Amino acid sequence: LVNPSDHVVVECNPLVVPTLTQNRDANRCKFAIEPFALAYGSDTVSFNIAVDHFMLGHLHGADGKQVNVQAITLKRIFEKYTFKTINLISDSEGSEVEMVANESELLRHHVKCLILETHEDIRGREAIERTLSTLNDLGFEIQEQDENKDVLAMINRNLS
Repeated sequence: LVNPSDHVVVECNPLVVPTLTQNRDANRCKFAIEPFALAYGSDTVSFNIAVDHFMLGHLHGADGKQVNVQAITLKRIFEKYTFKTINLISDSEGSEVEMVANESELLRHHVKCLILETHEDIRGREAIERTLSTLNDLGFEIQEQDENKDVLAMINRNLS
């Protein structure tokens, strides 16, 4: 990064935030940590921490240890940090579907590169196909994908 402080990590798992903070500080990194879940329609959401691994969890379903976490939207992050154009890496355990549905104009006009994990196992094939179709309509073109086709690197044709 040209400016290392122009990096924001949104982490909703309250068990991961302390480790993330310690590692950031130990390595003298400048990124901000926002302890929220990317979510829409509510100020708080239930997050399920996997019982067999504290670093794993998701917003959808009822398995695991449930904790309530504060929600944030991509728009609120943009407003707080006054970004103009970003590269976005999104692994929000299924909330990518709502992000694309609720933030389409922000994505179209402000996200140049999008790396997205789709989580079809959590959200289902139809929701992921709809999300990818919407991204295509917004101008995003797949450049690379992993062998399982669930992690995609996309470029926004409107901003390239």
